[in-house]
Amino acid sequence: MDLDDWLPELRERHKDYHWIAARADQLFQATNAAVRRPPQHRKAFEALTLLHSYIVLYDDWARWLRPWYDTLINLQNVKDSRAQTYIWNGLSGLYAVSGDHKRVRAALQNSLERAEEDDDQDLLLAAYIGLIQLQCLHQDEFFTPELIERVLRLAKHVNQFKRWGQLHQALAMAYNHRGETDQALGHGQMAYAYWLKMNDTVQMARAAFTLSQVCRIARLFPQAVLFLNVSRTLYAQNPSGARHAVLDYHQGLIYLDQENYVEAADWLHYALQELSRLNQQHFHVAAAQHSLGIALVHLRRFDEAQANFEAALTIWQEQQNDYEHANLYYALALMEKLRGNTAQAVISLKQALAVCVRVPPSSLRTRLQEEMRALLTEIDKPPAADGSSTPSG
Repeated sequence: MDLDDWLPELRERHKDYHWIAARADQLFQATNAAVRRPPQHRKAFEALTLLHSYIVLYDDWARWLRPWYDTLINLQNVKDSRAQTYIWNGLSGLYAVSGDHKRVRAALQNSLERAEEDDDQDLLLAAYIGLIQLQCLHQDEFFTPELIERVLRLAKHVNQFKRWGQLHQALAMAYNHRGETDQALGHGQMAYAYWLKMNDTVQMARAAFTLSQVCRIARLFPQAVLFLNVSRTLYAQNPSGARHAVLDYHQGLIYLDQENYVEAADWLHYALQELSRLNQQHFHVAAAQHSLGIALVHLRRFDEAQANFEAALTIWQEQQNDYEHANLYYALALMEKLRGNTAQAVISLKQALAVCVRVPPSSLRTRLQEEMRALLTEIDKPPAADGSSTPSG
């Protein structure tokens, strides 16, 4: 079957992810073939736009990157500016799943500039939403109160339920990654309300997951579990192995933050196995390895913790994720302190502090710096007269 045969049903069933998942290979082959045939370029573009949500939800991004790029070139040849802007925005979503923040930013910047040139307010808002959500991968100076005010005004002008839901979701995620949980909770609730009004169960599941993350950071653990279960229930209507592995990872984090290290290690180990089996070689894998290492440190399984830390560090460095890079050095320092290797702990702390200054100011960065400096002070304290360490505080 070629794309002409698939499109009528795809138009009707593009939100039926069960149906797409069962035919993903055939749809990829048909779309990829259409990208290479000039008479079908427009149909290939339509198919990619219809499939985008599925590709992101199911983390099936790697093989689809090339058809998206080829479609962009095709659209440049026919000088369709709005379609090009849409493709750049779509590419940013695929890169976001991979964790490649530099390519996400480049794609969104292209989308933003084209939308401004064409005075396309809807796609301009979509690009801004993407740049706000990018703060989850890499915090920078872009995220300012003035920028947020400007984007909110633009959203009022566009005034589409879908864009309001996307904007509140992006703001909830961005504020949460900066440790500003009050703002994150408010925007997360607004996002859920918009998706509920639209009866979009996938986006409701994403919003519930974000609310669970916010409640965990705020140490509201019963609410974190409640929202996580809501997300599981909603995602079960559109099963995705990668998505459920991320939910299991978050369950492990809830146990980790409650200092239940045995349960945390079990959940995180299981999530990591699933992510690896599904070939998810991006920031979710690094996050699972990082968190599993912390749980193993508290269980005094230092060699296993070291292996997980080293694997995660490689990914954080490759992705230039400065906050997690610094956070991992801090975890290494804590491990070396527990092992009695204070000299190495001090080295790791100084490495962490040096990386941390590259992270844009936020309450999360401030808290991490304060914790690291307190540990450094504790290690540097001279021993008491009886030979024991002077108690901190």
